[in-house]
Amino acid sequence: MKTTVLSLMLLLAIPDWALACQPCAAELDWRQTAREADVIVIGRQFFAGPTKPKGGPDWIDLKVDEELAGEAISEVVRVNSWDGMCAYGIELPNRDPHIVFLTETNLARTKAHYSSVALGCGAKSFAIVDDHVVMDKTRMPLAEFIAEIQALRK
Repeated sequence: MKTTVLSLMLLLAIPDWALACQPCAAELDWRQTAREADVIVIGRQFFAGPTKPKGGPDWIDLKVDEELAGEAISEVVRVNSWDGMCAYGIELPNRDPHIVFLTETNLARTKAHYSSVALGCGAKSFAIVDDHVVMDKTRMPLAEFIAEIQALRK
């Protein structure tokens, strides 16, 4: 009993910033992510929640410009972003349009409706620049990308 109490006291004494983020057992490529996603949208960050030290915002409000697969619950949805210092959710660097892959969730802490696919172990979002989807060093015309998503989701 004393060991259990001591272990619990030590665990509670560790600050949340000291807990390591869990690595992905396997990474999903964007095609696998598209198959797993509940909703895929073109959207942009509308508002960001409070930012914690050594991390990012707890959540973002995402303005849905277009639904590519599935149906978003509203025109603006709350999306999980950071969990402490771990970027498990969606983080958009600016208010420019992005392809965003979402999975339904119900997080009481942030009241988020959606989060990233596979707890951040899949593609999260891709910027849209000059009518092209930018995936790392690859650019694909937006119309071609949308057609590929629709083919994957059949």
